[in-house]
Amino acid sequence: MKFYAEIDLQNRIKPLYNSDYETLKRVKKNEPLEINAVNKRNYKFHKKVMALFNIGFENQEKYNNFDHYRGIMTMKAGYYESVETDKGTVYWPKSISYASMEQQTFEDLFNRLLDVIAKQLETAAFEIRNQIEDFM
Repeated sequence: MKFYAEIDLQNRIKPLYNSDYETLKRVKKNEPLEINAVNKRNYKFHKKVMALFNIGFENQEKYNNFDHYRGIMTMKAGYYESVETDKGTVYWPKSISYASMEQQTFEDLFNRLLDVIAKQLETAAFEIRNQIEDFM
């Protein structure tokens, strides 16, 4: 059973919506629960990261494919996996999908991406931040 909730100031679980309240009412009282708490990502911030990728991609000429560009910039920001194979080490970007990382990790990645893309475009990070605001 899945529902959305927040923790109030008294450390109690507080359902966010009426449907979540109805779901929580079905939970047996005084029984152990397994809870997988995940802080949901901020959708507006996700759009901000995608705007950063778009600004970087539109202002460069090296990469023709947006997905390739996004993956390479993600790896340059240090967010990648590596696997040793019999032909050497293989690298690929970690997923930045909505479900794959928490908000704080995503914000850290954004700051690293901003530095990488600013360096690539030979401009200041604050100028890109201003463009992101205009882009959105």
